[in-house]
Amino acid sequence: MPRSCFSFGLLFTLVLLGCQPQPAPEAPPAPLDLRFHGVRLGVTDMEAALQFYRDKMGYTITSATDDHATLANTTMAFYLHRVSEAPPPPDPATARDIITFQAQDLLATIEQLKARGVRFLDDAPQRNGVGHSIRFVDPFGHVHSMLEQQVGNVPPFAEPRIYNVGFNLRNFEAARSFYADKLGFEVRSEHYDPAFPMGHADGSFAFMIHEFPETPTRTEGNYPAQATILFETPDLDAAWHALEYAGIEVVHEAPQAGSAGRYVAFRDPFGNVSEVVERPR
Repeated sequence: MPRSCFSFGLLFTLVLLGCQPQPAPEAPPAPLDLRFHGVRLGVTDMEAALQFYRDKMGYTITSATDDHATLANTTMAFYLHRVSEAPPPPDPATARDIITFQAQDLLATIEQLKARGVRFLDDAPQRNGVGHSIRFVDPFGHVHSMLEQQVGNVPPFAEPRIYNVGFNLRNFEAARSFYADKLGFEVRSEHYDPAFPMGHADGSFAFMIHEFPETPTRTEGNYPAQATILFETPDLDAAWHALEYAGIEVVHEAPQAGSAGRYVAFRDPFGNVSEVVERPR
């Protein structure tokens, strides 16, 4: 075939291909519609967990099976989940996940809990931005904090209750990039540096970030054995698509069924795994 004919044929083919309709680029998903939901603790022995949180901490159990339990709480959802194997207990100085319980009289509460066999990690309460707090540990190695708020007006409340939940993270700017820019939460104040309250778009409180450079990055492992922070969305499939579109590592290949509802898990830049549960609004 003459070279000119070959060149013309190739040009014609390229032009023809260029005229074919091309698939439209994937449309960006709707913004993530997440709200803070609550927290779930992994426990290896449900009866021992109920004895601690019901009999020692004073919680009412609203539902319980061999694998799951729901605890009554006036501020957020609080679940227990049985796991087959617990990871080594974290170093209390660098515990990654934090549940802060609230007491109206911290010293009296400490004496009551000590009398019930609760083990505290501090010799005395420590001063923080809003009052005094002390750390204690449950039978499964979860490190918690008990707080008496001493700033502002604190109306009487029913105990026990959770004050807030949060993360210890190595770097606040990386945390802001992830939790604010990608997940859509807002920094409510930097007044309590190195603790940063995160809020929803409507200004309501969501969860805490504590900047603690010594906190190690969490590695792969049995994440349900840890304290897991739960977020909620009315449309799980849309949220899942938005997480993947934003380049966030989604742990599951398909939505899972759990005690709190249908959910999918994702990992933050520090290795922490959280879950998004589907909840109607």
